[in-house]
Amino acid sequence: MKHPRQYQGVTMLEVVMFTAILTTVMLAIVFATTQSLKQTIYSQRKILSTHAAEELQEWMRGEKENDWATFSARSGTFCFNEDIATCDASGTCWDSNQACEADDYSLQNFKREAVLTVNGSRIDVSISVFWKDGPNVFEVPLITTFSRWE
Repeated sequence: MKHPRQYQGVTMLEVVMFTAILTTVMLAIVFATTQSLKQTIYSQRKILSTHAAEELQEWMRGEKENDWATFSARSGTFCFNEDIATCDASGTCWDSNQACEADDYSLQNFKREAVLTVNGSRIDVSISVFWKDGPNVFEVPLITTFSRWE
């Protein structure tokens, strides 16, 4: 004969198991959502960095086409953290012939540098856009070569 009390109600073990499973599922959902959000933010910043690098490349192409002699005389590392659209014809964007400061992320949390190297009748340009995400620093490089006749 079975005791009716033995099968009635929920045992403490069942409650603990249900709570553990529910907690594990909820933590997995939170972890997946967090990872998805981090990946989305990374992708967004990479797109913005690529746009900033391409914007600088096109601006430099315009500078090259406007005055090859002046453009080809430039070499070194330049910091382009200001908005390229505000650069005037006098070339104020070229004023600081130096690399960006280590923590100079003033271009909407990005840092944009260009290294120009004269290579005979060509100019090799290496554009790098950096951004920080916590302790990590990410970079989008863009390398191109300009010559007088493209």
